[in-house]
Amino acid sequence: MLMKFLLPLLLFAAISFAKPLVVYTGVYSVSEDKSLGNIKLFAPMFFEIFSKWQESNSLPFDLILETDAEETKHLAADPLSMAILVTRDDLQIEHFKRLGVTKTTQNLGFSVLFYQSRKTENGTVNTILAALPLNSYMSNEKPLSTSEKDPDRAVMTKKIADELIRNRFAKRVRKLGIDEIEIATECSEGECRVKDFKKKGLEIGQSVTLNTEQGDFEAYIVDAKGSLEFEENGAKELISSVGEAKGKASNLKGYSEETWQVVNVEITSKKAAKLFQNEPTQAQIAQWYSDFLSESGKAVLPPISGLKWTQNSMGYTEMILASADGDMEKFVMAPARYKVTLGFSGVANGVVKKNTIEEIWAYKIWLTNKTNNQKAKEEEFTTSKKVTVQSQEHREIDVFRDLLHVSVKKLATKGE
Repeated sequence: MLMKFLLPLLLFAAISFAKPLVVYTGVYSVSEDKSLGNIKLFAPMFFEIFSKWQESNSLPFDLILETDAEETKHLAADPLSMAILVTRDDLQIEHFKRLGVTKTTQNLGFSVLFYQSRKTENGTVNTILAALPLNSYMSNEKPLSTSEKDPDRAVMTKKIADELIRNRFAKRVRKLGIDEIEIATECSEGECRVKDFKKKGLEIGQSVTLNTEQGDFEAYIVDAKGSLEFEENGAKELISSVGEAKGKASNLKGYSEETWQVVNVEITSKKAAKLFQNEPTQAQIAQWYSDFLSESGKAVLPPISGLKWTQNSMGYTEMILASADGDMEKFVMAPARYKVTLGFSGVANGVVKKNTIEEIWAYKIWLTNKTNNQKAKEEEFTTSKKVTVQSQEHREIDVFRDLLHVSVKKLATKGE
């Protein structure tokens, strides 16, 4: 019992608070989506990856793993939490009879969520302050099983996840500035509010620490006026009697004011809808676009399209996520400043040149892009493929899928 008490204290003492404190809380999936059943495969995988990062001390913040997360949260003021949200885990197995080849394509999508938690009468609410989308897919000429127990699939999955974290996450997270900022409150008629909380990049649901002569008090921003709800009884009355108080909060630079989010993906082309009828194309487009937009340096929230977010009365989106342990938790996020609607408006292909040995096929895709209330703009993307006559299995969907991925990247990074 003594060691259980001493361990977090020793851990707390060893942390260098020259860096912000971030607590890693594990892996989550969309609770209603049965296709994301491999969350138990991801949980130990990400724990191992982040354990190595913790040891290397190469992150721009001090990372605390979930083992000691709850104890550490109570020892440090205003900590941020970090979790992995599994947004896509698609496995497509294709057989090429003439070549005798079975190709497996795996599409993985994650969002690294940075959030703060607060307890309410209806349970714990987790407010997302920032997110880093990460997506990749890999092909393997092996007949892999869709079962999470398949060792070949586990190796393939770990390889993708490790590459995403070591390379893309490592690059993007260093751009994530976590600053400690000063705040001030004003109190009247028994209510306390944070002055100009939106201008300071703070969000509803975010915690703040107020400093008084009687000690420090933690509170949460609960509405659009910046009103505060205090954790300790009597804290509001004490600060209200003074009229004001100063304090501190964590701000994720650039993430609260200039956020982007894919809110919808429409497939308006009947041919495209029929061609991709067996694939989660709308969700993939949303994930790919978010990933490439984040790569260009923009702050991107998890897409609403393709995931089961709902909107509450305050305009915030919320969703119930399931942890690897089976616990259900509510996550909410503020509306993005830039809402993106994407469209898949057309596909076409045909032979442009041929002889007795080979044919050259041209492929085209049309995509639309609209931000907020702007008029949708349509873009055309083209590629070609050389096909050897009567000696190669030729599936147009394979070419269109690759072209779609490249086209979404060009659309997201246009103008960069």
